[in-house]
Amino acid sequence: MINNKIFRIFAHVAGTVTTLSLAYFALSPQAKALDPLLFTSTSSFTGQTTELNGGPVLTGTLYNAPANVDVTQVTVTISGTLNTNGTVKNTASQAQSFKAFAIVEFFALAPDINTPAALAAYGNDSFTADDGTSIDSAIDIVKDDSTLPKEQYTNLGSEATASYGPASLTDTGNTAGFTTESFTAASDISEFLGTGTFNLLPYTTIDQTFNGVGGNVSVNLTTLANASLTIQYYGHVVVPWNYDSASFSGMLVLGFGTCAAIRKIKSNLHV
Repeated sequence: MINNKIFRIFAHVAGTVTTLSLAYFALSPQAKALDPLLFTSTSSFTGQTTELNGGPVLTGTLYNAPANVDVTQVTVTISGTLNTNGTVKNTASQAQSFKAFAIVEFFALAPDINTPAALAAYGNDSFTADDGTSIDSAIDIVKDDSTLPKEQYTNLGSEATASYGPASLTDTGNTAGFTTESFTAASDISEFLGTGTFNLLPYTTIDQTFNGVGGNVSVNLTTLANASLTIQYYGHVVVPWNYDSASFSGMLVLGFGTCAAIRKIKSNLHV
């Protein structure tokens, strides 16, 4: 077991506080906390009327780490919300009771060719977009077929109109797709480093529907999409430690000699 007291005294005596304090904390059980935040990349869009067919894109920025910086973790967070409101109309010749709601066929992000493979690997959704584009390996923001809150209408009169919403669906709980992932493997981290950017292209299909009656209900809903991408890079500065064996041995002797002298002084003073 390494004597922490000796390390602290040696660091002060030998004048190598920075280098040895790094070694000391690396050996300490308390040294397992996350490294400092080095850089954050953010991108978002709000209030976009669906359907979305590849835009507006969310852009991630790679981190061009200096040569003396060791990136130890990259954390990616994707979040999104769908907000819906509108009207329903009973077009039947008699009053009807029913529920109106919207179903999310998909709300997902398609990685472009520059997207780090470690992130793109989370794309497991395939679909045909509203504009006919075939999409493979998209990253879900919310799970397919998630349902926005249902609104109940009781005895809505013939030709009567009622409001729906506002209602919201967020990427939490059972509806959550990709939320937050941390990458710590050196091979994964390397894909997020360098210069340049990558894009995640949003796609949606939102269906308007109702249940509880045979038909003759008109549903007119508008859904707005919001999404954000946050990439956080963590790491630390690498401090070089250059020494030759002769001088280092002398420093050890000095350090341990100082420790012995301090112990003797304390003994004489009965401390």
